[in-house]
Parts: sequence; C-alpha cells; structure tokens
Amino acid sequence: MSDANQKNIEDNIARLENQLADKRNALVTAAPGDKERIKQEMEDLKKLIREFEAEMNDLPKAEQGVTISNNDNSSTTENYSMNTSKDGHIYRLGNIISHGNNTSIIVKIEPPGKEIRENPISLPINQNGDQIYIERPPIEQDCYEAIEYERLIRIKAPPRMGKTLLLNKVIEYAKETKHYSIVEINLDEDILKERHYAGFLQWFCGRLSDSLKFPAVSWDQDNGNKLNVTNHITSILSTNIFDKVDSKLIVTISNFEVLFEFPDMFQKFCELVRSWVDSNDRSLRKLSVIIVHSTEPYIIYDINSSPFGNIGKPFELLGFTNEQVRTLANRLQLEYLVKNYSNEINQLQELVNGHPELITKALKCIQNGKNIQCVLNNASTEEGIFGGHLREKQNNLRQLGQKKNKNLLEDYKKIVVNYCEPNRISTKLDSNLIFQLYGLGLVKYDKNKCWPSCELYQSYFYDILINNEQ
Repeated sequence: MSDANQKNIEDNIARLENQLADKRNALVTAAPGDKERIKQEMEDLKKLIREFEAEMNDLPKAEQGVTISNNDNSSTTENYSMNTSKDGHIYRLGNIISHGNNTSIIVKIEPPGKEIRENPISLPINQNGDQIYIERPPIEQDCYEAIEYERLIRIKAPPRMGKTLLLNKVIEYAKETKHYSIVEINLDEDILKERHYAGFLQWFCGRLSDSLKFPAVSWDQDNGNKLNVTNHITSILSTNIFDKVDSKLIVTISNFEVLFEFPDMFQKFCELVRSWVDSNDRSLRKLSVIIVHSTEPYIIYDINSSPFGNIGKPFELLGFTNEQVRTLANRLQLEYLVKNYSNEINQLQELVNGHPELITKALKCIQNGKNIQCVLNNASTEEGIFGGHLREKQNNLRQLGQKKNKNLLEDYKKIVVNYCEPNRISTKLDSNLIFQLYGLGLVKYDKNKCWPSCELYQSYFYDILINNEQ
C-alpha cells in the first residue's frame, strides 16, 4: 500500500474523530426532553459515517452503525464495520466507542501474514501498534514503595491526565513483582443513584468476593442499617474475606469523586475506609486502599473520619515535562521534530502545561503531516486541532454552573481576566468553587487561590468570555 493511500486513510480517520467529538458534544448539550433534536443529531452522526465510507478509495459498502452516547450518558450500540483490502493489507474500522467524555474509533490493521492489531486511536501507539506509556518519575517508583508501607494511597489529577494508566502500572507491579492480591472497583453514578447505603455496601462486598473468587457474602437487608454499621460491616468482611487472604490485599477504588454527589453515603463510607486504615487488627493490617479521584470533596465532612484528611499518602499526577514530550515524540518516530524544532516543542509543552492527551493529539497530527507552527498558531481557536476539546470544556463549565453554582462562569471569567499578562494575578475563591473548577481541569490552585491550568485555556476562555462580549 502506498504511503499516500495510507496517509489518506489516517487523515480521514483523524477528521472523523474530530467530527464525532463535535456531534457528541451536541448530543450531550441537548435537553433530555428535546427528542427531535436528539434524533436529528443521531441521524447527522450516522450520515458522517456514510460520507466517510464514500470518501475512502476502493472500499466496499458496509452496514451503517455507530456507538453513540445518549443524553443520559448511557450508550446506544449499533454494530459498525468497514473492511478493505489493499496491497495485501486489511483495514477495518470497527466500533466507535463512547465512554464518559471519551470517543474513540477502533482501527484494526492486518499486514500480510500478520495478526490483526487493535488500537483505540485516542491512545499513543508506536509503529508496532503497542500502547506507549511515558513514565513521569518519581511518581511511579514512589507509588510502588507506598503500596508496601501505606494503608491508604490517594492518586489525584484532573480528567484525562493519565490516572488510570498510572494505576494500571501500580497494579501490574503489585501483581507481578510483589504477588499481592488485587481488587479493582470502579464507581459509577448509575451504581450509586439507585441504591441506599445498605445496597451500596452489598454491591461493594459482592465486588470484593467476586474478584477474589470467594463465596458470596451472606447478606441481611438490615446490615447497612445497624446502629454501628462500620463495625458490623468490617466484622462481616474480616470473617468472609480479609481473614481468608494469604497475601497483602490491595483494593483500588477509581472515580471516587462520584461519591461526592451523595453526601450521606460519602460520609458513611469514608468512616468505614478510615476505620480500616486506623485499625490494628491483624487481618486489616494486610489491607491497603488506593483511591483515585479527579477533584477534592466539595462537601463538608469530619476531617477525623475522612480519608481526605490527615492520613494516607497523596500523589498528584502532573503533566509531561519538556523532556517527557521529547521522549514521546521520539517513540512516535518524530526524531526530526526533536532535533529541529526544540523551541516549538517547548512552546507546545508550555501552552498545554504538558497535558498528556493534548500533547499526544498534537504529536499525532504532526505525525500525519501537520506543521507544528500551524498547530501552535491556531491552538486556542475552535478551528484548531484542540477545538473539540475546548468546546467540551466550555460545555462542561456551563453545565456545571447550571447544576451547581450559577456564578461559576462569572467566577472563571474573573480568574481569566486577573491572570492576563503582564500581571498574572491569582484569584481568591471559595474552596468549593476551586475544587469544582479543578475537577474540570480548568485551574491550578494553592490553598484558596487559583489560576488557569494552562495558557491554552487562558487564551481560549478570554476570547469567548471577554472579547466575544465586547
């Protein structure tokens, strides 16, 4: 297959990814009751797929379909596949997957005599189709050491900063090097909103027993309503699970911030986790809990009963450094970029403050032929390569403002204005507001002062919130 044909396919896939992100944003912002708009947006989305297929040279007609996110964040799935054979290569456009705020397309490439490799195109991959992980020392080694000695570990970062990838590295180390037992729990709002605390505890105990392949915990419906529910549940888990584990047990809880939306459940569950961490019981001393979250709790809690207080080992995942950006570029076979465009790489890193997803997107566009200076010049506009990401940030900010605090948009406007050059003044805000903005990835903070998390957001939001209103 010629390089031109391959580049044509890659360019079309990249373009479709951006169009899908735009359509998905339109679906997310549609009112739940606006069925006509939702229906139209879905039809438009399917039309994009048909147009994409028609533009691909020598491709046979394929059944149309797509996985799209509904307005309630669930998924509607229709199988979609497209196959073509060129010069002995098979290209297959598989499912388009929407999960949370992420949209990706599964591309399968089968060279002659080679097995099909399957990769979400939203992840950095090398020439062999293997996912690339860029280490950000010393956090990996610090986490490896912490699971041996700490009873509670907290990994915090805004969305899409690589928390899951870091957690996977820690889990891999714990399993393969230390031979620990692992239970991975992923919290979801749908799991919590249909349950009272007793139901949540039953689900949580079930996840522990299922993961460890132990018999199901015998459950009394009154378990979660006992006068001293913390001691009661701990006793049940010690007898049925903790006492039976021979090795150290690591329990990871991802998306922990989902609990913040359920204050009573959050408070009680924190008391439970805190009691495990503080306990000197023999079976509980084998237990370590890893909490992964995108923001701090913005509800009032008792610091003496919360794992977000004065216990445990916190880790905050930061963006790529200049050197790590260069490492990723080299592993994407962009050596010429590292050699000849050092200043531009520094500008890119500073522009997005090393945000891994944005750095990856930029390098992949450059890999597909886009000029790095063009990327930088248009970066903060909706026509640039980050346009879909920026619109999503704007939508999320407006939606959170409508849901939580009607002044949130005005508060962020103040932050952007205050941080304009040359003054670069940070803004003092209530801690709850700061945590909400941090959870969106829009600010950095120190105590009760905050500022835009990167120049990209500073420039974009200044333009749409200030310049567009003048």
